[in-house]
Amino acid sequence: MKKSEITKQKILEAAIEEFSLKGLYGARVNVIAQKSGMNKRLIYEHFGSKEGLYSAVLTIVYERLAKREQEVISKKASYADAIKNIIAMYFNFFYENPYFIRMVMWENLNDAAFISKSQASVLKENALDFARDVLIRGKQEGVFKDTIDADEVVMSINMFTFSYYSNIHTLTHILHRDFDSREAMEKRCAHVTSMIMEYILKD
Repeated sequence: MKKSEITKQKILEAAIEEFSLKGLYGARVNVIAQKSGMNKRLIYEHFGSKEGLYSAVLTIVYERLAKREQEVISKKASYADAIKNIIAMYFNFFYENPYFIRMVMWENLNDAAFISKSQASVLKENALDFARDVLIRGKQEGVFKDTIDADEVVMSINMFTFSYYSNIHTLTHILHRDFDSREAMEKRCAHVTSMIMEYILKD
């Protein structure tokens, strides 16, 4: 790897941490420079501005999710197993990458002002199309109910998996339960999977 690429990667890793903790407007370029071991001049040289760096961070966190999504897409599986695999993949990815949840939450607070300037939308679209296609073909071949709306099911899968993590800290305090453990995550994953499959599968 070229020195410039190593420099860029160090900046991005530091920026992921800083932006996920403080958002675009709370993050400081000098802190990112300090954490990455680089100077501010190099950051602006590679990314142009703090906003440019933030957009690059959005792209890279979605690239990491897209890589995991592609692993699921490339597996040969039945229609039912494909949906189960998608749900499990999201739960596991979000569990292992909490910064992704925080970045998406910050971007929602920004009214998605920067996501269109990154590659995030394009990266995400592929996985959504795959899930929708599985549901549509499963309906056509009699595996899934004729009444299901593929778009709504895809939305439910995304919302059920994401919201577990976006609300995990408040729910832990309100319900006095440990939602942050792998055991708790796997229990929730099993429940959501059962609920989705019961809704979409033909009797």
